[in-house]
Amino acid sequence: MKLRLFPSIVIFLSSYSPLALILIVKDFDLNSYPFKHPYFAFGVLIIAILSVVALFFVIKNIKSGFHIKIEKISNCSNELINYTIPYIVSFLGLDLSRLHDIAAFSIFMILLCLLTIKTQSLFINPILAVWGYGLYDIQFTENNVLKNGIFLSKHDLSIGKSYRIQKLSKFMYIITGIIEEGQNE
Repeated sequence: MKLRLFPSIVIFLSSYSPLALILIVKDFDLNSYPFKHPYFAFGVLIIAILSVVALFFVIKNIKSGFHIKIEKISNCSNELINYTIPYIVSFLGLDLSRLHDIAAFSIFMILLCLLTIKTQSLFINPILAVWGYGLYDIQFTENNVLKNGIFLSKHDLSIGKSYRIQKLSKFMYIITGIIEEGQNE
């Protein structure tokens, strides 16, 4: 099972919406009212806003899934540090008045998007982190079969507890709810 393309692109774009804001702030100029490159600034701002709004709807429309029991948990939220490398680029000599700089940066971001989708690293996303989602490497049982996966969750997770999950791709899941003891699965 592969991630659907539209949600994957939405997740990727939204993860770089803070980078878009940084680029817009860098383009702000009091002498050229208000941006040196207004089409770029407003275009990037619109894409950033739309991607975050679309992310909200993608996450909101994930249905409650199937039952698992957690056997082992490892927090992966510290992987966010590896994600910051493209942000460094925004503080280097990116000149928005030079077409080849914009083209090179665009190619870099497209390649990064393809790589992120292909390696299923989409969920290292500061917007999801701000919304309270953590990223976890979890060993779990489903129908008495031991499995491993990467999970997004807003819930505090505990070993031995049962949860409802939805599969997003081959090894990627989101926890959609907690199954309390004695509750029907």
